[in-house]
Parts: sequence; structure tokens; C-alpha cells
Amino acid sequence: MLSVDDAKIVERDRKLLGLATLLDDALACRLFQHHVGNLSPSSAHCTYLRYKPGVSCLAAFTVDTDEGMQTVYATAYHTDAADKLTKANGRVTTHDMQCPAPIVIPELAIVVSPFPCDNELPALERVGCRDGQFQLVSRLTSEDDHKLVTAKWTALRYKPERRYVARLDLDDQPQAVLKLHSSAGYAQARRAIKSLGSSLRVHTAQTLGHSDRHRTILTRWIAGIPLLHVLNNPNAAISAMEATGRLLAQLHGQSICKLPHRSTRQEIVELSRLASDFVAISPKLAESMLCVVQRCSDKMTQLPTVEVPLHGDCHPQQILIDRDNPEVDAALIDLDNAALGHPACDIGNLLAHLHREKLRGTFRQNQLERLAAALLSAYVKQHPSLDQSAVQVYLASGLLRLAQQPFRHRQQSWHDETDVIIQRALKVLDDVDLSHDNFANRSKARRTSAGRSTDIMITDPFIVMDDLSLANAAKAIEIIFAKEMIAPIIRQSFQDDKLELRSISVLHYKPGRRCLIEYACKTADSTHHVMVLGKVHTKSRHKRSFRLQQALWESGFDYQSDDGISVARPIGIVPACQMWLQERVPGTSCWHALAGSHGETIAAHIAEAAHKLHQTDIVTARVHTIDDELQILEKKLPQVVRLMPQLKSRIEKVLAKCRELADLIPFTQQTGIHRDFYPDQLLVNGDRIFLLDHDLYCMGDPHLDIGNFIGHLIEYSLRVHGHPDAFAASQNALLERYCSLSNDSHSTLIGVYATLTLVRHIYLSTRIAGRGNSTHQVLDHCEAALARHPSWTILAQ
Repeated sequence: MLSVDDAKIVERDRKLLGLATLLDDALACRLFQHHVGNLSPSSAHCTYLRYKPGVSCLAAFTVDTDEGMQTVYATAYHTDAADKLTKANGRVTTHDMQCPAPIVIPELAIVVSPFPCDNELPALERVGCRDGQFQLVSRLTSEDDHKLVTAKWTALRYKPERRYVARLDLDDQPQAVLKLHSSAGYAQARRAIKSLGSSLRVHTAQTLGHSDRHRTILTRWIAGIPLLHVLNNPNAAISAMEATGRLLAQLHGQSICKLPHRSTRQEIVELSRLASDFVAISPKLAESMLCVVQRCSDKMTQLPTVEVPLHGDCHPQQILIDRDNPEVDAALIDLDNAALGHPACDIGNLLAHLHREKLRGTFRQNQLERLAAALLSAYVKQHPSLDQSAVQVYLASGLLRLAQQPFRHRQQSWHDETDVIIQRALKVLDDVDLSHDNFANRSKARRTSAGRSTDIMITDPFIVMDDLSLANAAKAIEIIFAKEMIAPIIRQSFQDDKLELRSISVLHYKPGRRCLIEYACKTADSTHHVMVLGKVHTKSRHKRSFRLQQALWESGFDYQSDDGISVARPIGIVPACQMWLQERVPGTSCWHALAGSHGETIAAHIAEAAHKLHQTDIVTARVHTIDDELQILEKKLPQVVRLMPQLKSRIEKVLAKCRELADLIPFTQQTGIHRDFYPDQLLVNGDRIFLLDHDLYCMGDPHLDIGNFIGHLIEYSLRVHGHPDAFAASQNALLERYCSLSNDSHSTLIGVYATLTLVRHIYLSTRIAGRGNSTHQVLDHCEAALARHPSWTILAQ
């Protein structure tokens, strides 16, 4: 029988007809009894779930039969996914060995795959019989290891359509581990082996062989017991954690560059996707998850960019300890997700798993704190510059990643357990104190990590230096150039000759267009720590952008402005690389601030910021009119039609309505406008708001900025919450405050610009990762908004 929480999911996702069956073990068992011949199950238990709201749900079951426990997985598809069912019906085995075929149940849009049938792991078919195992191992081993063809296989882990892991034993002794991967998983695992295998000075498994055709890797077995099992032994736990700290320090100290980059941006995108998934799983959890994700993302973006070789999936089951000598160096297994990223990522993820174990009652009081202290103490002996604030941020991130596990692994009280994990992540973030969070006292800031390095670290995850059209950016990240041409400007601006450049990081990059570079400086005794941002464009904009920022700064947008509305302080120009500099200001994401308890107050303050900008007497030759706005739509929306031809008629009608609006919009007095005014362009730091990124500043209709801001709020609400009104109170506060300040009755005109912004998001939903599922939602809302105002005669008055 479905639990109350599972039943709510089924109610919200009615287009997955088979979802209720996969969430109910009893219904799944009856499904297998009726449709899977020769199985005759007496019970079925779901052990793993992969749910994509509105798209599919894959569930792996352990089934009790007369012949023992067997594995079956089933996938429920969307009612419109007839192609998936047809493909499954037509699937045949890839060789002559017997393997069950997938079973299609069209009335529920479910495909059942009895083991070893697996759509993404075709080589798994060989595991089902002895001859297949023999042939597979023969391909992977040299003559010296050919004895492994007679080994006994024991399945260790199986994630359908992702990975299968088996242990190979000879004479009851483990000898090797065999892994079958999906196509993407194999490419990543092979890349890690090639990069780490020849140069890694860390105890890890030796590769015995691989097969590109079968996407299979065979490695030598490493003796030992998982770290988690050692931690219950008080005498061995501290030694094991110290060994783990030394192990990670050795891994992070390697000089390896041929690994995929794990950027802060990727971390944030993945966390945002997790929060979005919870909208369908539990809107209540989604709301709290979203707030914590935004806070975590804010903290993460403030961390300096560092890149070292990472394990990439570091948790207690991936670290082996010698049973008899836990104080010796530990061993790492499963480097499939190895990447280049922040060292705190591995440490934080490991600690997140230990925090979850504590929530389960695995550890006694204060035991977790002692284990964490042992790990960090051993690590910092080799890397004293470890930023422990970053560890806390990545600990929170790791907990958020674990928040789906109770649901995914079908724990009975998954809703309550998930809530506890999210609240623990929130508590961790409350304890984080990044050195530059306190803007008012930044001159007294201290780094929390011990020690320092005189080396200048360059982080270029995007390999900007290879972009010939951005040669100035490549120059700006060269150490000698930065020390000679950029550091002196920073010292002069902050009036501190002792400031030294410590790191250069490329934060954002658009190929062939622009990039944002961070320069971190501090004094030798760390009493003064400053962050400066440099902006480089393909086109020579540095002088114009700097002059505009300087004009704003001198027009009442400085840090001492009484109204609490500022811009970042302009630092200077670097003519040799056509770059301009500004101070990096701290603050919380505007999205997070609007979603909090003071959202309406923040929204009113944002209205004041927009009005202040519109009243600033800074004239520019650049002009943006309603015709320009319409041309953007006419250029972008046809690209959606090329991607989604079925929407052609609807999009053409939307464009026609937009043209009608453009013809009816009355003339308004032009002012200086931001032209890209939305929450990402503001930071909130206590009672102060910072306006960011004035690259599109021009003369135009001031109502456009407010309408654009509201349009982004509605789009975000549609995408994340499934309805347009999540920020309704903040929208109203913004609108009312702006209209009262400008003595303006044209709130309807603001609504027009909000609708045009949403129409533009139809296109953006097809171009920004993670937004593909929102295209129809945004289009539906635009059609409804345009239909409500067929004539717009009020605008012509």
C-alpha cells in the first residue's frame, strides 16, 4: 500500500501511469507475477529508485522466488513516450547467449527488465551464464591472469543502466573487481585511470585490463575493510581517520591536469537541480531545500577557486583500512568520478556521510566531532593552507546531495529523514564564517586555515588561454603580467604597499565574448585581505564600463550612501589587456533574500534601487526601445520552432500578440536603465544592496527594468514551484513601492514588459541547462497573459 507521502507524489504526477505500481512493493510483485514468466515471485522489495518527475521512474527490485533472490528493474514512462516502448519491444540480445528480453506493459507504459537484461549495460548479458563470464574475462586479462576465467563471481553492487560491480574469487579468496559501465560512465572512468594510473602515489587498485567494446574495467582486489566499519571501534577509529586524512592529502598533492574540471558553477547547477526535483517529490521539502541550496550556493561563490585532483565521490565505503593495522596508510577504491576541483569537496563529502550516520544513531555523543578533528588534523599537516570554512560549505553541499537518498532507497520514513538532513545542512551553514563575509570589517579579516603559501595559484577551468579571440584574457592571467601591471593598481587603490597577489581565478567565461577574473591579495601577516574582479570583453569596452561605474560611484552609489544602495568600487583600468577592475563585494543572493521572511522589505528596497538608478543623470549614446525588444523576440523564438516544430503555431500566435503590444505602448520619458535588471544582478548584504553588471546600461523606458525583474520572478516560480505566484508578495511590494516613488500609474505597462520578458524565456528555457522541462509552462503562462489583454487600450491613454 502506498504511504501518504508516496500517494501525494502519484497524485501530482498523473502522466506517469505506472508510478503508483513502482512505489508500492505489493503492486510491483503482482505485476511481476502476471507478466514475467517463470519468475513466480512471492515478494518484491524496491532497493533503488531513480525518478525524473514528469519523464520516467526507474526502480530496482530484489524479488524472492523459488530459485532464490533475483534482481528485476522496471521503468515507468510518460504517457507520450510511445517511442520508448517501441524501442524496448524491438530490442534483441547482442550475442547468441540466452538472456531474457524486456517485457512491455503498454497499459501502464512500463518496461520490465529481468536480470541480466539491461538497456545501457549490454555486456551484462554475459554475466548471466558461465560461458559468457569466461569469454568476458578472457578478453580482459593477460596470460598471467588467465586463471581468473575460472573465478567465482559475486555481485557487489548494481545500479540499473548505470553500473554493475562483481568480485572475482579463486579458492574462496578475492582476486579482482570487474565493473561494467554505461557509455558515459565508462568514458569518465577510463579518463580517470589514464590520468591517475601512471602518476598517482596513493594506494589504489591496479588495473588488470579493460574493454572499450564492452565498457568493462578489471582491477586488482585490495584487501581491507571499509572505513565506516572501523569507526565503531573506539581504539581504531581515530587512527583510521588520521590515515584517511593523510591519504586525501597525498591525493590532493598530486600534479595532474588531465581530468575533467568540477567547477563551482557545476556544483551550484547540480544543487539547483536537486531542489527542482523536490518540487514533484515534496513541495514542502522543496521550499526548505531551495532556501538552503541558495545559501550554500552564495557561500560557495565566495570561496577562492582552487583545483587539485579529487576522488570525486569520497565517502566511507570508498576508503579501505587494514583490519590489523588501522594506523597505516589507507587505500582508495573507485576513482571513476575523479576530477579537478576544490580539496574541500572530498573532505566535506566524507564528513557529510559521517553526519548522516550520526543522524541514524551510529555514533555516540561527541564521537563525530573527534573523528572530524582527527581527519582534519592529519590533513593540514601536509596542507596547512586548507580553508576550513570551505570544508563546512562543502559539508553542507554533501548533506544536500544526500537528501534524496532516503526517498531513492525507499526508506519507510523518507520524508522525515530528508527533512532532518536538510535542517542539518542549514545548521552547518549557520556556523560558516567566511573571511570576507563581514564587509564593514574586511580590513580585520583573518583566514581560518593555518599557514600560508607565497606561490600565486592560477585557476583556469575554462582554458581561456586557448581562446584566440580573447587573447587579452590569456594575458590577464599570466603571473608576471599580473604582478607587474595589475598588483600595483590594487595596492594604490587600497593604499597598502604590502598587499601581495595570492591567486588568480577565472570565475565566468563566455567563449569568444567575455570573462570575469578574480585577483585575491593579502599582506604577509594576513591582516589585510582584498578581492578584486577584472572584466575583459572581446570588444574594447573597458574604458566605457569603468567610466560608467565611476560615474555611478560618484553619484551617490558609494559604500557610505545613506539609502543603502551601492555599486562595487571601481579600482582602475589595465590598458595593456583592455580590462577594468572593481572591488569584489560580499552579500547574499537576491533570490535567497526574496524567498526569506523579509522578502517584501527587500523587494521594496530593490524598487528604491531601480528608481535611484533611473533618476541618476548619466546619459549614454546607447538607446534601447520597444522595437529593439521586439526584434530580440523575433530573432530568438524561431530558434525554438526549429527545435520543437510542434510549437510552431502557438509561438507564431504569441509573436503576433507581442507585435500588437509593441504598436500600442505609449511613449515614456527615457532615462538611464540597467536593461538586465533581475535578482542575479543584485547582492544583499544586511541593509545594503549592491547593483552589479552594468554592461547593458543604456537610455530606455524605466518600466522595462521593473517588468524584467518581475518576469524573472514569475519564470523562476513556474520552473521551481510549478505555479507563478511564489514571489507574489514580493512582486506586489516591488511594484507598489516603485510606482509610489515615480508617481507613476503605469503598472499595466510594467506588466507588459514582464510578459515580454517571459516570452523571451520561452527561448531561454531551451538554451539553459536544467530548464528544458519548463518550456511548456512558460509558454502556457504567456498565452494566458496575452489573452487577458486583447486590446491593451489602457496603454494608449
